[in-house]
Amino acid sequence: MHAQTSDPSSPLSLLTREIHHHRRLRHPHILALYEIIATESSIYLITELCTGGELFDYLVEKGRLSMGETRRVFGQLVLGVAHLHQSGVVHRDLKLENVLLDERVNVKIADLGFGREFEKGRWMETWVGTLGYCAPEVVAAKRYLGEGLSLLHTGRMRQVLTLAPRGRHLVAWRHPVHAPHGLAAVRRRRRGDHEGEDPQVRVRHAYLARRG
Repeated sequence: MHAQTSDPSSPLSLLTREIHHHRRLRHPHILALYEIIATESSIYLITELCTGGELFDYLVEKGRLSMGETRRVFGQLVLGVAHLHQSGVVHRDLKLENVLLDERVNVKIADLGFGREFEKGRWMETWVGTLGYCAPEVVAAKRYLGEGLSLLHTGRMRQVLTLAPRGRHLVAWRHPVHAPHGLAAVRRRRRGDHEGEDPQVRVRHAYLARRG
């Protein structure tokens, strides 16, 4: 691999953090990493099997969850996030697509590439994550607290679990733009600068650009 580790969103940086965090985190609702296999050209992560797929796809297939199932799924998610925080780690990219499900539909938090160790009360400045879930502070390029970011992310997921449109209409809610490029587009639009911006992306940013 020739990726630069100085870029927090480079493939090598993401993989390095992913391995680092998963090696030391052990919890029923955090994806377990069992083994790492490295060859000359590839690195393979052997994790526990999650035949239920992503929570996002589960919602698309099943539709809005009942209150009982929402309480169970969200409760497991909160337990996993609490363990992350107790271990001094903030995920920073919590979203439906990064929550996997096992064969019994138990939550497994995955994709810790943007995860970072933190100190309680200490501000963060790196703008990472998925635009559709971003906190206002991140969109505005301001400092933020890691634990507060997790609260906002889990709150948005809780809202989608009970209020999201049913079936394939939920697919339209998926936001494909990731930081830092997506955030940069939002900030340009706030300044009235649309040069070089994809019209379809402009439409997806419209709501966030009007806020705050």
